[in-house]
Amino acid sequence: METDRPEADGIRILFATDFHLRKRQDADAIASQLAEIDCDLRLYGGDFADRREDSLRMMHALSKVKAPLGVFAVPGNNDSEAFGDDWATMEAALDAPMLVNRSVQAGPLIVGGVDEYYHGKPSDEGLFATDGFSVLLSHYPILPKHCRPNLMLSGHTHGGQFNCLGLTPYSIGFEQLGKKRRPAPARIEGLAKMGETS
Repeated sequence: METDRPEADGIRILFATDFHLRKRQDADAIASQLAEIDCDLRLYGGDFADRREDSLRMMHALSKVKAPLGVFAVPGNNDSEAFGDDWATMEAALDAPMLVNRSVQAGPLIVGGVDEYYHGKPSDEGLFATDGFSVLLSHYPILPKHCRPNLMLSGHTHGGQFNCLGLTPYSIGFEQLGKKRRPAPARIEGLAKMGETS
């Protein structure tokens, strides 16, 4: 990673999200592929699977893959459906902290995470109270109100993979319909610069 902040230069981050592991998929094979990628920090953006038992299988496989600066995760909407707010079970299975509306120091970086927007209660107030290069994990690609991280990593929209002539459910705003309305995603795919946040 090359930035205008020297403390973050050269740090390699692996970010993986939305595994949505199915019954017949091999969690160990996926974890082995990720283990082959050399990085300093491993971050997971939620939705490990759609069902609790498959989520636990995916997390147990990923728990064997470490990184020098640590491994951290946030929950996705499917994780909240499978576990409620039982973050302790997820942390034990993944052998890594779930960053739900909190941040940690990871070497020279500050890594923070917010709860997911569908079932959870995301809050970014005070998340990056100390100075340093900040990385925000948010399952939903929604820019926070109270903090401006240097880097934000998100999943959920699956990169707009479900689309017809460039339109996706996310780009036409389906999450703003119905009783449980969520804020519109800032992006549905790719890299973007939003103010000072990459």
